[in-house]
Amino acid sequence: MSVDKEELPNPRRRVGDQQQKNVFADESSPIHILLVEDSIADATLLRRSIRDSSWSARAEVDECTTLAKAAEMVAAREYDVVMLDMGLPDGRGISNIETLLEIRRDLTIVVLTGNDDASAALDALNLGAQEYAIKGMYEGEALVRIMRHAIERNRMAVELRELREREWFLATHDNLTKLPNRQLFNDRVEQALATAKRQKGQFAICFLDLDGFKPVNDEFGHAVGDELLTRVATVLQEVVRDTDTVARIGGDEFVLLLTPLSNWEQATNVSNRVIEQLTTIRDVNDHEVNIGASIGISIFPDHGANLDQLMRNSDMAMYCSKRAGRGKVSMYDDSMRTQPKTP
Repeated sequence: MSVDKEELPNPRRRVGDQQQKNVFADESSPIHILLVEDSIADATLLRRSIRDSSWSARAEVDECTTLAKAAEMVAAREYDVVMLDMGLPDGRGISNIETLLEIRRDLTIVVLTGNDDASAALDALNLGAQEYAIKGMYEGEALVRIMRHAIERNRMAVELRELREREWFLATHDNLTKLPNRQLFNDRVEQALATAKRQKGQFAICFLDLDGFKPVNDEFGHAVGDELLTRVATVLQEVVRDTDTVARIGGDEFVLLLTPLSNWEQATNVSNRVIEQLTTIRDVNDHEVNIGASIGISIFPDHGANLDQLMRNSDMAMYCSKRAGRGKVSMYDDSMRTQPKTP
């Protein structure tokens, strides 16, 4: 489902991303280096340079000669820096960078290149590597300085990226439930509109208002009410598919974007499952609760050609469910326009 549930401050960290650390804070801590080089002569020279440097006592160097083995090792262990040859038996050029960054996007990479392909190294920097070293030109402290700069540059870049991601997450998600908020939901609907129009497809918006939430909030307090809302959010996420979006747009109001949609019955079935599952929430923080939901559905393109029409019509259908006795699901139709917007 399209809900971003990861915890702050790194809301979109993928599995396999390494946690950045300052390896220079403790001068006695080891520095883990992966050397990916298929030339025996070049690998020997690089090892000697590290051994003759101030890192000789700290450096733990693993080696491999192929991109496939490097990918395997990067997935299995966190390295402070990877020294990566641009020309390997099973991989050449910037595709080598792409392969390793796909496994760990926060990896620090120093590209190893010859004089004749420095331009390719610069392309690699644009792709995500932090530094490059021309083979045979750097020894001892010069090589260490390149690796140190790469590690520090990557650490600062990761911190900046995570700050931006945190700001984006806070701006587009509900603070309590961590569900998308109205702004992000509207953006997802606009994307669904563009896709549905292009593919002549359908999608549904299900507008949900909780039944019985106010008495819980009034009797037991906001702490119980907030916990109940987070439980509701969990239920909604469990019912929908990975391609769907669940959002909280205010108070005890939630919306579901079901996309793609095969037929109207699919939206009705999902809505009925939501109501059924919400009734299983009977206890919150040792307080007995009795809640349900009223849901209204609008379908693109039958019930609206844009976001505003679809939201308005699903809202009208939801109020129709309220008037029908709550705990109901109503599909929008034009007759609802003349009915009062009151439960």
